[in-house]
Amino acid sequence: MKIHTKAALLSALAFPGVGQIHLGRYGRGIAIVVLTLGAIGIFVGVAVVQALSVLETLQHQHGTIDLQTITQEASRAVSPSSSAAVLLCVTFLIAIWLFSIIDAYITGQRHNKHRRP
Repeated sequence: MKIHTKAALLSALAFPGVGQIHLGRYGRGIAIVVLTLGAIGIFVGVAVVQALSVLETLQHQHGTIDLQTITQEASRAVSPSSSAAVLLCVTFLIAIWLFSIIDAYITGQRHNKHRRP
C-alpha cells in the first residue's frame, strides 16, 4: 500500500490527525487531534449539561417518571444556543475530519515524490 493511501486511511478510519503523525508531520497531526478532541469535548459537555438539567427537573417533580415525561423535559431543556453549539461542533468535526483525510493524502503524495531518487 502506498504511503499516501495508508495515511489517508489512518486519518479516515483511526482518528483525524493520525495519518499526519504517520507521515512524520507531528505538529500538524497533534494539532488536528487536539482540535478534534476539543470539539468532541464541547459536544459531550453540552449533552451532559442538558441531561443534568432534565434530571434536575424530573427530580423536583414527585409524579411518576415515564418515557413521555422524560421526552417532554428533554425537549424543553434544548435551548437555541445549545442547539447551535451542537450544530457548530458537528460541522467542525466533519470539516476537520475531511481536511485530515485530504491533507494526509496530499502530504503523502508529496512525501513519495521527495523520496524517489
